[in-house]
Amino acid sequence: MTSLRRFTSLSYINVLLVLIFLVLYSTITFYIAGLQQNCLSAKEIAEHIRDMQKEEERHSQDGHRPQLKISDNKSEPNDDRGSKKLTAPPGQIDFVKAETELLHQSSEEPQPFYVFDGKPQSMLLNSSYTLNTVYYIWCGSRWFEFPHYLSVMSVIRLLRPDNLIFMYDKLPVVDSWTYNTWFGELREKYPFLQLHPLAENENGCDGFAKPSMPFIYRLLTRTGGMYVNELTIISKFPINYRTKDAVSALDSDTGFGYLMTKPGLPGVRSLDQLLTDPKLTTQAVQCIHKDKFVAANRKSGCVYMSTSLFPKDIWELDDSFGRLVRTIFYGTPKILRPIPTYDDLIPNIAHPKNTASNSNIR
Repeated sequence: MTSLRRFTSLSYINVLLVLIFLVLYSTITFYIAGLQQNCLSAKEIAEHIRDMQKEEERHSQDGHRPQLKISDNKSEPNDDRGSKKLTAPPGQIDFVKAETELLHQSSEEPQPFYVFDGKPQSMLLNSSYTLNTVYYIWCGSRWFEFPHYLSVMSVIRLLRPDNLIFMYDKLPVVDSWTYNTWFGELREKYPFLQLHPLAENENGCDGFAKPSMPFIYRLLTRTGGMYVNELTIISKFPINYRTKDAVSALDSDTGFGYLMTKPGLPGVRSLDQLLTDPKLTTQAVQCIHKDKFVAANRKSGCVYMSTSLFPKDIWELDDSFGRLVRTIFYGTPKILRPIPTYDDLIPNIAHPKNTASNSNIR
């Protein structure tokens, strides 16, 4: 009995010591964990990223370029709100901040949607300018596809025409998959797009998808303005072009390119005679195929395409043509990437698969 009593008393002491150890261990562990300053929640990370983006936008507006920094400290002082900041370990690049800064260091800053919006009104309303009316001529019942949409959008962005006149013998049709709805989108979004059905005696078409060159010449001679081929993208158009009597990037054999003239021109002249007339101020512009646009180092004033082009073809196209069409379509030359957000996280809910019950389902 004495041995049993002695063993029982020792067990009580051991249990008491174990409990004291667990209490001390838990206290020390939670105390150390509370001292960690870099353990951030998802919400704190999202707030910090938004703060950094606002700071970088403010720097970019002030004309300052942020530099890629190396973090020498484990933590930075908290701001007035006591928010925590993400920092890199000593001697390593702060990749969260570096990614934001590199986006602002892009050499190709996105332009305003209408390129001439930054010009003064006195320059844009010059009475000596060529009429800011653009003509398209559509021949045949066919789909209005993505390259056609890019052509019209390049005119809208670079010229912001007062009138955009779509002349046609048959309106574009929508495919059975309802994919090529580009023409309907243009009509809904831009009210200055006007439809003009071609009369039979106008002879505006020489065949399927082939506008008549004599009709184009007669049209511009009568009204002035610009004709643009449906598969031609205008890549650059200096505003001083509108002061000239004629600007031509038109290939009379293939029909690609564009032609802009003041009223009365070209008249009975051919394009060669028009551009070489010493009494006129004219400008010849190079227009090349999209496959040669990169090699030309973006020096051409316009680029023409085939119809085999879709939005997916420009998503990852990292060359000058890709940047051109992304600027027209998306408003930015950058390759767009998914950006994570920590504001709305996926619910942390698991759905286990019950194979036994699923096997009974037929």
